[in-house]
Amino acid sequence: MNDKFQNLGYFIEKYTYIASIPKIYGAIFMSGNIGEPVRRKEDERLLTGRGRFTDDFNLPGQAYAAVVRSPYPHALIRSVNSTHALRQPGVLAVYSGADCVDDGLGEIPHDPLPKTKFDLKLHAPGKAAGDPVFIGIHTLLPVDKTRYVGEAIVLVVAETRAQALDAAEAVEVDYDPLPAVTDTMDAAESQAPSVWDDVPDNVLIETFFGDEAATDTAFAEADHEFSMSFDIGRVTGVPLESRSALGLYDKETGRYTLYAGSGGVVRQKREIAAVLKEDAENIRVLAFDVGGNFGTRNRVYVEFPLMAWASRKVGRPVKYTAARSESFISDYQGRDLRVDLQLALDREGRFLALRASNLSNVGARCVSLSPLSKGAGIITGSYHIPAAFLRARAVFSNTPPTNAYRSSGRPEIIFAIERLIDTAAHELGFDPTVLRRKNFVTPEEMPYRNAVGMEYDSGAYEAGLDKAIKLADWDGFEARREEAHLRGKRLGRGLAHYVESSIGTPVEQAEIHVREGESLIDVVIGTQPSGQGHETAFAQVAADWLGLPVDQVRIVLGDTDIVKVGGGSHSGRSMRMAGTVIVKAADSFIAKAKRFAAECLEAAEADVAFADGRYAVVGTDRGFTVFELAALARERGLAPDFLSVIEDNEMHTPVFPNGCHICEVEVDPETGHIQIVRYAAVDDVGRAINPLIVDGQTHGGLVQGVGQAMWEQCVFDSEGQPLCGSFMDYGMPRADHFPPFQTELHEIPSPTNPLGVKAGGEGGTTAALGVIVNAVVDALRDLGVRDLKMPLTPLRVWEAIQAAQNSRIL
Repeated sequence: MNDKFQNLGYFIEKYTYIASIPKIYGAIFMSGNIGEPVRRKEDERLLTGRGRFTDDFNLPGQAYAAVVRSPYPHALIRSVNSTHALRQPGVLAVYSGADCVDDGLGEIPHDPLPKTKFDLKLHAPGKAAGDPVFIGIHTLLPVDKTRYVGEAIVLVVAETRAQALDAAEAVEVDYDPLPAVTDTMDAAESQAPSVWDDVPDNVLIETFFGDEAATDTAFAEADHEFSMSFDIGRVTGVPLESRSALGLYDKETGRYTLYAGSGGVVRQKREIAAVLKEDAENIRVLAFDVGGNFGTRNRVYVEFPLMAWASRKVGRPVKYTAARSESFISDYQGRDLRVDLQLALDREGRFLALRASNLSNVGARCVSLSPLSKGAGIITGSYHIPAAFLRARAVFSNTPPTNAYRSSGRPEIIFAIERLIDTAAHELGFDPTVLRRKNFVTPEEMPYRNAVGMEYDSGAYEAGLDKAIKLADWDGFEARREEAHLRGKRLGRGLAHYVESSIGTPVEQAEIHVREGESLIDVVIGTQPSGQGHETAFAQVAADWLGLPVDQVRIVLGDTDIVKVGGGSHSGRSMRMAGTVIVKAADSFIAKAKRFAAECLEAAEADVAFADGRYAVVGTDRGFTVFELAALARERGLAPDFLSVIEDNEMHTPVFPNGCHICEVEVDPETGHIQIVRYAAVDDVGRAINPLIVDGQTHGGLVQGVGQAMWEQCVFDSEGQPLCGSFMDYGMPRADHFPPFQTELHEIPSPTNPLGVKAGGEGGTTAALGVIVNAVVDALRDLGVRDLKMPLTPLRVWEAIQAAQNSRIL
């Protein structure tokens, strides 16, 4: 085994030093590839239009599909009449739910309950963990009811896309509308319309965590109690590339090929095979470049198996690409959580206990319970709160299903607790930074088990706060506030500290092969990038371990005929899971090649050393590079994969990235307009394999979080109709909304994996909601504004100012 793999202390010592050096991207801080700000290998391809996105693929003779979607949030489907549609020019077929039933197609086998050993285990009301949970039935096209506006009802296949869309307009569906419910709190009321007869009260999950008796005792002894409630609204991922699928059935081989961008092809293959009731080996799924995910693409959409099935039915390839208006009403959406918090404190400001109630809106079908579970696990945030009691519930509603969305449940909880602590500090007379310092979990307490049983791996929270304060020029704030006041603006400062968890699917596999006739190493891995830079960062890990330049390592992914095992990309798992198994495979490759090198060099294996991609007899200049060994193997007639290795790894232990963000905003009290003028972020991602990529992830993550705080929300009217069906109705962040970001890494390696990695893709989002709202409330506090509901649109801010001022007059 490679000595670096054995000695985690080597990393901690080296990276404690490295993290203290100012980060200048033009410099290289250490030998090798890990830790270097290497420019992304994939960018040239993507920026010059040579990306391979799903809609870029076309096959000879392909037909096109369009989907008829429900205009009702809840209705019985009485009948489907396709007679007129079938007479339209170019139409090849029209399929309804009845056709799916006749062909014996199954439902999508969503498995929404988190399964790793350390996830908090959710269950149905009155049941136990492990008991069956009714999650709704997800057939490709429903037969009985539609349960949200935008649900796919009928599939039309035609010679051209335009013909398919025209024919879709001619399909006649007879609906019998039913009462609907879209609001999260309303869905949990006893008189709410039932989305599913199997769960009449809509509550599919109710689980309690923590120690109720200890919490009650702490509250009874507390000097202060503080309560707040928060509605964290629903948003949608809006990936740059809308979802698309191209299906091909080969009747001679009986195999299906599907091009479909996702968060991981292996899972998609398995679930699509279950829907089609085929052996998984008869399914090939390809996803190369994916234009954004954020969780939106992590689960199977009905159009994916529909394209494969339709190809078999019509005998031609069939392609579907969603229009943006379809995506807005039918993509899996995110967030939508109600949080009620109560905090008990002593007179010195020490936190004693926390009560919480979390209510998650899963939509019409339960696709993922990750947000509810993961949010529950960090309910105490970055703080030592000795006792906590949490009620976690999930409800059905007549809305699109919600899925894990960037940081899956953690931004909601961090928003709630950081808002609660900030408000409590101001109203109880504490300095917000002092109150946080007084209650942070300390490095000496690590690993730290919080009040609901999650064990934090490592972190230095107060040191991260100190770095953020310095980076944000904290002491210069009052002068900037006075200058803004002279211009008629109100300057506010917000601070939010966060901790988030990263677990994800626990199994990953890596293969290492020497490419025949080339000086290249192929590393096959089962993650799926959608902009994170895997082709570069994973190559850095393999290159560092194998002693090769980064450009001699190629990452292979996205084809289930090559990638046999893999958990995809979600929950910040990619670098931790992939990096660990790549290191394991590299060690195996080095050992295997060393045995062959010793044979070729006619030396004892113990006398052969490996360094910089070369095996040599110790004390001599005799040796071979790995590529020369591969050539020797071919000359001897050995199999092309003679030196190849395949390694699996299973890792359940979570890691806990953390950090502190500070921002300043100017608010115009006359209009309610907000301008972010400063933003500083300090993030502990564990060991940063490529700090340049991590910074990019931080920038993107915080913009996405700020988007929800200030502009984004999926809104439904009183009858259940979505009001945000285009970019005219759904606010999005733009480049001119933001100042240059000040970012810094605070690398505290995790002891849970050989690279010391935590995660770097979600921290920016996790802190952003709270830091923005804290800043705006700070700007308006002396006007009487205590709280604001997201998104902080100018109208909402202006109305809050007017209401506060009118309240003072009264």
